[in-house]
Amino acid sequence: GQDPATFNGTPNNVRMHIKSTNKNVLTLESANNSGTTLSFQDKIGNNFNSSAAINSNATAFTMSSGGARRYDWTGESVYGGNIAMSLRKVEDPFTNYHLGVMGKIGAGTLNPEAALHIFDGLQKSTTVIIEGDIPPVVSFRITGVEKGFIQQQENEFKIGTVATNERGRFVVRTGGLDRLWVDSVGYLTIGGRIGPTISGPYRLAVRGKIAATDFNVVASGSWPDYVFSPSYKLRSLEETEAYINEHKHLPNIPAAAVVEKEGFALGDMQKRMMEKIEELTLHLIEANKALKEFRSSSTREIEQLKQQVQILQTKK
Repeated sequence: GQDPATFNGTPNNVRMHIKSTNKNVLTLESANNSGTTLSFQDKIGNNFNSSAAINSNATAFTMSSGGARRYDWTGESVYGGNIAMSLRKVEDPFTNYHLGVMGKIGAGTLNPEAALHIFDGLQKSTTVIIEGDIPPVVSFRITGVEKGFIQQQENEFKIGTVATNERGRFVVRTGGLDRLWVDSVGYLTIGGRIGPTISGPYRLAVRGKIAATDFNVVASGSWPDYVFSPSYKLRSLEETEAYINEHKHLPNIPAAAVVEKEGFALGDMQKRMMEKIEELTLHLIEANKALKEFRSSSTREIEQLKQQVQILQTKK
């Protein structure tokens, strides 16, 4: 398209220089619909590698360097008809797509600061979308061993450790400090350990105060209505007094030293306290009966004394 003698700047080692005044500079055309291929041969006409070529067909523009390595610029329906760039294996073109980059990848930035750096310069409401026909998973590994994951499964959003990470804990950190722990068997700790003297498999342990508008305890075992059974042996006040003098605490109530060391179960303690309330109620009922009987007896005695006084006054 141009006299080389009049083109100042073509290096001496350039074997072909094409100049065009329209859009198409070079066109490769095939005799069938299989596409066109640009291959590479040695000086005697043999291909270096039958799979090393630049090819274009109806679905993709491909650069291949081996039977299992291809670089495609494709718009195949496997990506919903959208143009995509992929590295893939030729023998499994629809399921085994790969893209490998030796270095950092920047999306929306020319200066990535991590292996993957995404900058939403368009200020979209959603910066990253992870979608799949099956529940999508983000896996976290250390030296090839899977440790944790993030997954959307149906309507549930899951985050945590995997089954093979037997000692792994799920930890929530704020302000540079760990605040919440869920261990490998599901026990939840908030705020840190309760203390060295508190031990046992507590499903929930909180170091600090708890505020709530309501708290429902599901009682285990029988509620202390058994106190009102005719077969229940109610301690007399004298027996209770003797027990207190000897043990320095109420019967069936743990001592202060035990509570300080082991704490107490809220539901169990509520049941024990209710037992004492019901026992006290029975004692009050008996005391009230005795008081009424005393008042009735006293009234009769007073009436009898009044009558005697009147008889004595009459005799005088």
